[in-house]
Amino acid sequence: MSDLTLTTAQIRAIDRLAVERYHIPSILLMEHASLSLFAEARRLMGQDGLQAALILVGPGNNGGDGLALARHLHNAGVRVRVVLGCDPVRLRGDAKANFDIARAMGIEMAQAGGVCEVEPAETSLPRPLLVVDALLGTGVDRAVGGVVGELVAWINAARRGPVLSVDVPSGLDSDLGPVHGDCVRADVTVTFVARKVGFEAPGAEPYLGQVVVGSIGAPPELVRLVERGLVDGRG
Repeated sequence: MSDLTLTTAQIRAIDRLAVERYHIPSILLMEHASLSLFAEARRLMGQDGLQAALILVGPGNNGGDGLALARHLHNAGVRVRVVLGCDPVRLRGDAKANFDIARAMGIEMAQAGGVCEVEPAETSLPRPLLVVDALLGTGVDRAVGGVVGELVAWINAARRGPVLSVDVPSGLDSDLGPVHGDCVRADVTVTFVARKVGFEAPGAEPYLGQVVVGSIGAPPELVRLVERGLVDGRG
């Protein structure tokens, strides 16, 4: 369904109905998403001969996807560092579960109160490295500020290697495009289920890079029903 374009509400409806109607645990949807990310991360790393990844994680499910990706990369022998753009007490549900797993596995994590906490994590890794933007997902509807805003600017300031964005580049409105302020400039965006309507907005393309549509394990029948408006797509 790589040519399919959906709204944020439609994507949220698919997530919800996959759990409610098809009895797929939400953490299994996250695991499928992280495996889609892992496949693309490994492709990028193999293409550029990279041996390390720096994953910047936000407070929502987008961050949970990044934490699950950290686990897969660690298990594959990749040197991984995670930088949390939020206090871990803000993590909930599936994101918290993946944080707990990553911490128990001994994956190195640091909490960023600003950019100064990112530098030690970066400099401890060989360069070039893969930078993963797992800060913000489809919920952005205003300019990004605070610590996350600093991290977005840090990603864009110097190219330490290819940038992989999770679902949408952080700062991009998935319905309206980059209209609210600074936004990560990704080399590759792995978006889930379908392209977002905001990807077609004027000015969005330079932030997206190459767009890869990844699976979350939702049944294609459900995706088609939501696309056609045959089930509740309010999210």
